[in-house]
Amino acid sequence: MLEMTQIGKECHNDCVIKQKTGECIMPREGVFARVLQGGEIHVGDEVTLLPPPENPPLRAAVITLSDKGSRGEREDKSGPLIVEMLTAAGYQVEETMILPDEAKALKAQLIRLADGRQVNLILTTGGTGFAPRDITPEVTLSVAERNVPGIAEAMRYHSLTITPRGMLSRAASVLRGKTLIVNLPGSPKAVKENLEYILPSLAHGIRLAAGLDGIKNPDDEPQNSVFCQHILLAEELKRPLIIHAVKAQEWLENYWDMLPAKFVFHSYNGKREVLKKILKAGGYVSFSASILRNADKEELVNMVPADKLLLETDGPYQGPDKNAEVTPAYIPRLAEKIAGWRGENLPDFAARVYQNSLEFIHVG
Repeated sequence: MLEMTQIGKECHNDCVIKQKTGECIMPREGVFARVLQGGEIHVGDEVTLLPPPENPPLRAAVITLSDKGSRGEREDKSGPLIVEMLTAAGYQVEETMILPDEAKALKAQLIRLADGRQVNLILTTGGTGFAPRDITPEVTLSVAERNVPGIAEAMRYHSLTITPRGMLSRAASVLRGKTLIVNLPGSPKAVKENLEYILPSLAHGIRLAAGLDGIKNPDDEPQNSVFCQHILLAEELKRPLIIHAVKAQEWLENYWDMLPAKFVFHSYNGKREVLKKILKAGGYVSFSASILRNADKEELVNMVPADKLLLETDGPYQGPDKNAEVTPAYIPRLAEKIAGWRGENLPDFAARVYQNSLEFIHVG
């Protein structure tokens, strides 16, 4: 049994394959695999594609930057410590290496691990200070496709609670494709302090970037990826996320711990159990005039805290009557009905909902 670990590989000039075939097939056809269960392979054997595990471990690589370490003149203690901490957190560490403080070598390995091995996380240690050969942040930024400054900033913040010299770190944190790259300090003590601080939060971002959300139906994969990108954009741009999932509430089971700080379930008319999960995740809940058709929805409305409730008229069939044209004119009627269900004064209720809408969209 084999696990595919890499698709495609950069062509080396005048490699043996190119000499024999006239072209190098490795970039488009080269594949690499890890042996999970030994056996013999013969020409003509049938290949069976097995579904991936539901919750595969996140895959990581660790790079130590040290001139003396690369020459064998100093024992690398930080790299093995990172491996130990990642393994304890459930990561699968696939590669470790010690490199000299040289930009070309580090850049090549970062690109290979991200684009070729396609690991989820690369942690570097060393080369983040002020010394002339400390080039790790510059190289990391040079391969970045998106900046992720919050992680490096969080490490500096945490380090400053321990020593004023924490401000001297130049560590960077970036995304290249679906791979998160984070620069850690060089000393084992600083590595432990920083990694302990950021590690609990990394998996959430990594899974969002990689679209690893545990959905069982492979046909949903494009939708998963797009939804994850929307979550990332909402977090990056600090904008609220509006979720339309009237008929896909069970599909969202995989996302409760991934949603941004501010999100709303549009035109909610679903189950109590799902509503409880929305509220537990800190979400807003918006009701449309269609809820007026169902007196049994009073319980749902009363479950929502006053500061998390919104009203709307979105949707061509969201009026109180199936054939009624939907207009904002239904909002007062909707507000009056819900205020009555909740036993609240209508002007106070309307003012609170209006304030909720302003807070939700960052106005005022």
